[in-house]
Amino acid sequence: LHTFRLTVKDTHPLLSLTSSVPAGVDPCHVAASPSLNLIFTSNYSSGNVAIHSMPSSPEAPPTLLHTLDLNKHYSTLSVDSSLHDRQEASHCHYSTFTDDGKFLLVCDLGSSSVT
Repeated sequence: LHTFRLTVKDTHPLLSLTSSVPAGVDPCHVAASPSLNLIFTSNYSSGNVAIHSMPSSPEAPPTLLHTLDLNKHYSTLSVDSSLHDRQEASHCHYSTFTDDGKFLLVCDLGSSSVT
């Protein structure tokens, strides 16, 4: 995860503030929950979702709290792997919150499911 400050300078409109080591391979989507002060990163190739704390200030890096590994649940799903050869494992592609903010929904392209 990287944090940036948007500036009004034409030459460098984004000023890099912090960066942290990814907790998965090929991060492709980030969902933030300001009410929970959490950031969720969907990692495509590793099939997991990393949960970071939202920094208290823009200059502070996010802290990794936990990683949800969807591959642990992949074998329990009914997956028709004949659809695509890339469906040998979980591939977290996108995550979002339910309207009430109580649940995180994760789109898993590997299992063609929403978890």
